[in-house]
Amino acid sequence: MPQLITIGETMAAFTPDSVGALRYVQNFGIRTAGAESNVAVGLAKLGLEAAWVSRLGTDEFGCFIRNQLRAEGVDCSRVIYDPDHRTGIMFKETGVGETKVFYYRENSAASHLCPEDVTPALLDGVKVLHMSGITPVLSESCLAMTKAAFALAKEKGVAISFDPNIRRKLWRGQDYAPLIRELTLQSEIVLLGLDEADALFGLRDPDAIFDLLFRDGCAQYVAIKDGGNGAWVADKTTREKLPPYPCKPIEPIGAGDGFNAGFLAVLRVYRILAATEVFPWVRSVLLVVGVLSLAIGALFLRRTNNYKRFLAYSTVECMGLSVVGLGVGGIGIFAALLQVIAHALIKSGMFVQMAQVGKVYGTYRMNRIGGYIGVNRTGAVALLLGGMSLLAFPPSVLFVSEMMILRQVIESGRWWLLVLLALLLCFVMFSFCSRILKLCYKPVGNPLPMPSLRIHLGLTWCGLLLIAGASVLGIVQPPFLIKFINAVIAF
Repeated sequence: MPQLITIGETMAAFTPDSVGALRYVQNFGIRTAGAESNVAVGLAKLGLEAAWVSRLGTDEFGCFIRNQLRAEGVDCSRVIYDPDHRTGIMFKETGVGETKVFYYRENSAASHLCPEDVTPALLDGVKVLHMSGITPVLSESCLAMTKAAFALAKEKGVAISFDPNIRRKLWRGQDYAPLIRELTLQSEIVLLGLDEADALFGLRDPDAIFDLLFRDGCAQYVAIKDGGNGAWVADKTTREKLPPYPCKPIEPIGAGDGFNAGFLAVLRVYRILAATEVFPWVRSVLLVVGVLSLAIGALFLRRTNNYKRFLAYSTVECMGLSVVGLGVGGIGIFAALLQVIAHALIKSGMFVQMAQVGKVYGTYRMNRIGGYIGVNRTGAVALLLGGMSLLAFPPSVLFVSEMMILRQVIESGRWWLLVLLALLLCFVMFSFCSRILKLCYKPVGNPLPMPSLRIHLGLTWCGLLLIAGASVLGIVQPPFLIKFINAVIAF
């Protein structure tokens, strides 16, 4: 049983093997082309059961499209084969910096989709119906079919996903903007481009677009696509800016369909979890556990008299804040993972330096240690730099991650949590600064062992380089790190 059904035309697309005008092209490759079937293929590749519904001619192109989509794992059992009309075809013309498309779809089989094709059994057991603004402008019968499909989905409680996908070439001089606008406002899941929002509603500000769709429409989830600038996503409580995924663009056509497939796949999991009582309960538990861990870490930072335990309690405090990031969700999840990675690097360098401290003084007791900068200047610099990084002094990477978490806390409207975090972080900052400064600068009366025989310069520099390397992440986050974190989130 498919979880999602798409309805719309798919054509046989001929792509040239050379750049230039079609009149000079000798050889073509053939593939399928259709916004709705692209989404179905993307969902099938992501492990979801997806079905594509349309009309195909009984010609060889129709057989080709059916075979290709089946091979991709798409359910084509609901496709209608029309012996009286041909399958649509298209030709692509590639040039320097642009791609032209020539359609031969007039009177195609898919343009004869009609309300009778949308039977009540079509959406039995289906969770999402996905359509685009291309289908209703193909013909009057396609428009009537689209309205019938929307009505049936509303009747059966199936969520409607809609991509305006404005193609003015198909409008043939008519103004279909009011129709597309109406269908957009009737949809629970809206996937539109920023330029399309401007064309339909005269708006380019993402927040204004969200406000309109949630206020005047049926939207529950909205994604605004802006090409290489990334995207904005929102439900009725949360709004996020998604940075673009690092990649080398090859072909822009179909990129929006790929985004739609990914969004719908992720949304399915999110909606299943969000519809249960477990979801808000888990988030609340994460917030409580995170705050308690932060508070316990902050308390023992002040009470302990052992520098190794001091660093361990600092880890408890930092992980508590990361758990808070997971609990508030949104960009807090990315920030939590970034913080864990950066903290691991910084704290590794700090523990290496603390091992040198233990060798020099023969103890980790705070009341017997001081003046380390006069003994091991490089090691003291590493401890001071590590301390500044852990306390999120800019441009530390922990400054970036903690600001992300606090921003998400503010956007979630949890002001009580913001105040509590601010107080605990101030306490942590005071405790950490006083202990690290005492270690490095405050002299002690007890005589010291011979430092020249006990300091390992190689380890000292290794620790410093780890801390310095992690500090650089606050200024530049390399693409591979962002890719890794996003992959972990997606998993």
